[in-house]
Amino acid sequence: MSPIIHRTSVFSSSLSIDFESEGFPSSIGPANGYQMLPTTWREILWAALTVGRPSRSFVFQHGLASLFEALYRISQIRMALTQQTFSQHLYRTNAFRQLDPTEKGAVSYALGMVFCKLFAHRLLNTHWLLHLDVFKDQLNPELLIGKSRPDLVGQDDAGDWHSFESKGRSSAPNEDAKQKAKQQAQRLVRVDGQDCRLHIGAISFFRSETLEFYWRDPDPIKEEPFEVQGNRIWLMPPLSH
Repeated sequence: MSPIIHRTSVFSSSLSIDFESEGFPSSIGPANGYQMLPTTWREILWAALTVGRPSRSFVFQHGLASLFEALYRISQIRMALTQQTFSQHLYRTNAFRQLDPTEKGAVSYALGMVFCKLFAHRLLNTHWLLHLDVFKDQLNPELLIGKSRPDLVGQDDAGDWHSFESKGRSSAPNEDAKQKAKQQAQRLVRVDGQDCRLHIGAISFFRSETLEFYWRDPDPIKEEPFEVQGNRIWLMPPLSH
């Protein structure tokens, strides 16, 4: 590990996030249980820039306004998370801790999205996660009847579609929070006529001020879906970092 030397402290050039996986089939995804994901600031900030979009062109499609949005997304992450001397973990900043509850909720939501995207990219080979509500007309989703639906959907390198409900929390999730996330992820049944393979409830949270991640792939619910018709959208191949 080669450290980056700053004026007053030493920070690791690599990062690590403790995470738990639950309910994943042996044929796809990470091994179930507690593990650690090595990552970098570059990967995290790329996830912040691209989550919800199907390609690089969508990231900067609105010119100057998109540039300011990119700065906003990056600033949210760097405002909320920091490193400590000689540590590879990410910690909640004092600035994040002291936000108004509504502001804190917005940042927690963003963190949930970003780390869901990072883990999908690294461990599921699903490199682009789309906002389901934004791209529903292009994706032709079939959902179970009801108001709730997952936040994100993505297609992996093998062509399988996966749905993701992402949450951000200030503390470790209890069983009720895990249950709600997984139930929402289950509500997407098919994309453009193809069954979703994984239905993942994902939660980014802080335990003793340290960022951690939990995700679960529950068994699908057997109910009658409804379909929203629309046009197709094509995802870009993954970037090489």
